[in-house]
Amino acid sequence: MKNSIAETKRNSFWRNFARTILWLLTVTAALGLAAASYGGNIAPDSIKGICLMVLTFPAWLLLMIFVTVLDAFWCRKALVLCLFTYIACASAIWEFSPLNITGPSMKKYADCPHFSFLTYNTANLNDMEGPMPEDYNPTLSYILKFNADVVNLQEVRVLSPDHNLRISSKQIDSLHQAYPYVLHYGESQALLSKYPAECIHTGANNKPGNEIALFRLNIEGTPVTLINVHLQSYGLTPSDKELYKDITKLDESDGGLKNTLKDVRHTLLSKVQHAAVQRKLDTERVCDYIEHFGGPNVIVAGDFNDVPGCYALRRLADFKMREVYPQLGFGPMVTFNADRFYFRIDHVLYRGNLTPLRMRRGNSRLSDHYPLLVTFAINQSDN
Repeated sequence: MKNSIAETKRNSFWRNFARTILWLLTVTAALGLAAASYGGNIAPDSIKGICLMVLTFPAWLLLMIFVTVLDAFWCRKALVLCLFTYIACASAIWEFSPLNITGPSMKKYADCPHFSFLTYNTANLNDMEGPMPEDYNPTLSYILKFNADVVNLQEVRVLSPDHNLRISSKQIDSLHQAYPYVLHYGESQALLSKYPAECIHTGANNKPGNEIALFRLNIEGTPVTLINVHLQSYGLTPSDKELYKDITKLDESDGGLKNTLKDVRHTLLSKVQHAAVQRKLDTERVCDYIEHFGGPNVIVAGDFNDVPGCYALRRLADFKMREVYPQLGFGPMVTFNADRFYFRIDHVLYRGNLTPLRMRRGNSRLSDHYPLLVTFAINQSDN
C-alpha cells in the first residue's frame, strides 16, 4: 500500500514537472512569436537584434504550432494562451502565409484596363544553372517569354550586345521591338515598358548593389510612379554562407557546435544587424520619394532583401502602400533560391486606383531570385 502511494506521488510529481516545462515552453513560444510578429514595427537601430526576430518568424510559428499540439494532449489550460497568441499575431501570420482560395473576379474588372507587371533580380544576367549557350542569353530570353507590359529589373548592368553574357544583337533587336521604352537607372536598375515611361532623377547618389530607381509611366492615360528598389543585402561572403549551412549540420566533432555558434554570434549576427539598419535608411528614402514624387498611383517593387513583416514593409504601410501577395497568395512563398536562404525577399506593393488581380512566381533558377508576375487592373472611374 505504501509503495503504491509512493509510486502515485512520484508519477504526480513528474506529471506536474512536465506540465511546468510545457507551460514555460508555451510562454517562450508565445513571446517569441509576438516579438517576431511586431518586431517590424520597431526601427532596427532602436532595439538591437529585433530584426533577427522578424527573420526567424517561421521558426517561431512552427514552435508555436508544435507546443499547441502538445498542450492539446497534456496541458489544455495552456491552450487559452495559444489561442490568444494566434489572435494577436493573426495579421503577421496571414502576411507570411495567406490562405486565399480565389482571387478577385476578372468579370468585375472586365471593363477596366489591365497591365502585367514583372519584377526580377536577374543576377546581372548570369546563368546560375550552368554554362550559357554561345548564341543567346537565357535570362534575357526568359524575360521576353513573359511578354509582360512592364518589366522591373534589378542587377542588370548591360542591355546591349555583350559577348561575355552571350547577349546577341538579335536579342537586343527583339527586346526593343517588344519594349519601345528601355530605361537604365544608375548602375544596375532598369525598366522595360510597352507604355510611355521616363526616369525621375532625384539627385541622390545610389551605391552599387544598393539602389533605388524612380520611373513615371503613362498606362492607358493613367500616370503611375514606379519605385524600383534593391535594398541593402546582408553582404555575406562565401565563408559566411558556408557558416550558415553549418548551422543546419551542427556537427559536434572537434567542438564544431560551440565554434559554429561563436562564429554566428560574432560574424553573421553583426552583418544582419548592420544590413537591417542600412535598409531602414533606404526605406526612409523610399518614403521621402513617395511623398514628393509619388502621386496617387504608386508601385514599389523589387529586391527588398528582407522578409514579410520587416521594417520596410511596415513603414511603407504608413503611406497607404499595400502588399500584393497577402491579398492573392496561398501559403508561404520563397523568392530566393540559393545557399539555403529560402525566404520571400522580393515584394510588390501598390496604392491608388490599381487593383491586383493575379500573381504568380516563375520557377526558373537562372538567377538566385525567382521573378514575380502581377496582373493589375486600373479603375479609371476613380481617376
